[in-house]
Amino acid sequence: MSQCLSTGGVDDPFLTRVLQSIYQANEIELAVSFIKSSGLELLYQALVDALTIRHVKLTVLTSDYLDITDPQALRMLMLLAERGADIYLFQAGGNLSFHLKAYIFLESREGEVLDGTAYIGSSNISKAAMTDGIEWNYAVNLNDNKNDGTTRCFKEIREEYQHLLAHPDIIRLSHDWIDAYEQRRKLPDLPIAPGSTDAELPIPKSNEVQSEALRSLKETRHAGFRRGLVVMATGLGKTFLAAFDSAQLGAKRVLFVAHREEILLQAENTFQRIHPHLRVGQYNVRDFLLDFKQTATENSGIDIVPRAETRPTLARLGLTKANLEGILLELSVTDYCKGPEQDRHERYLPKL
Repeated sequence: MSQCLSTGGVDDPFLTRVLQSIYQANEIELAVSFIKSSGLELLYQALVDALTIRHVKLTVLTSDYLDITDPQALRMLMLLAERGADIYLFQAGGNLSFHLKAYIFLESREGEVLDGTAYIGSSNISKAAMTDGIEWNYAVNLNDNKNDGTTRCFKEIREEYQHLLAHPDIIRLSHDWIDAYEQRRKLPDLPIAPGSTDAELPIPKSNEVQSEALRSLKETRHAGFRRGLVVMATGLGKTFLAAFDSAQLGAKRVLFVAHREEILLQAENTFQRIHPHLRVGQYNVRDFLLDFKQTATENSGIDIVPRAETRPTLARLGLTKANLEGILLELSVTDYCKGPEQDRHERYLPKL
């Protein structure tokens, strides 16, 4: 395997180099013409771990060039933004092309860059480009010799990346923009690049155990009950069950509450997979419970709101002490817990 050139294909897939670089970097800057959900899925967990465990600074820039980028991929990027990433989009319109591909990884300490690699080449973020596609991406490395040619090139790449972010046609990605993009998007008739015609990720199907629970929940509602309790062993898919139930109910506004942040991060991903065109966002329970004059810890809540809603978080939906009862929540899901958090949950449950 060449140290400088990634040639792609089954012998040198670009994905291997990108994942290795993600695991080592504490600053990541990406710029690609388009992102497909099939490709982003391959990088997604590594990027989530980088943001939430190692607190990496992540910047992603993509575009609507030729309308190839998936709306589903853009919703996934918004979940990364929830975790602290800076997500930007180049609005190509009908007159400008946006065809660069750059993957920049840095290792720094106390603000000083110690090591770095920038891949400049042909790979967009698609499954084909990341796995078995013949894609060339050349590595420009930073080294200790500040006068070395490759070091100067690396610094030039970083400077141009920052300069590009100031372009007047670049915006910070938002749910409102994605909503509008979904409405006006029109894919080219012919493939433009490897992976450009990849379909969005399929919506998962419920397994046998989940299907049985879904039938029971449906029958319970038909019997007139407003609340239900599901008890399932760890690993059988309670979070997916909650998302499937929201789908069978046709709920457009859902509140998911849990006592541990990792459960909520998992729930965000799960609800987004089941509802790829709805908004998913976190709400900090410190503010939520403070409104009810209750003791709070650093937990979060997840809401799913309809595409027509212009304010994605529960705070902006007005879930406060004064008007909680006036908010229409078509489904509220609580990942129930025992121990110190149980009393806090039981205090707010009657409000819903």
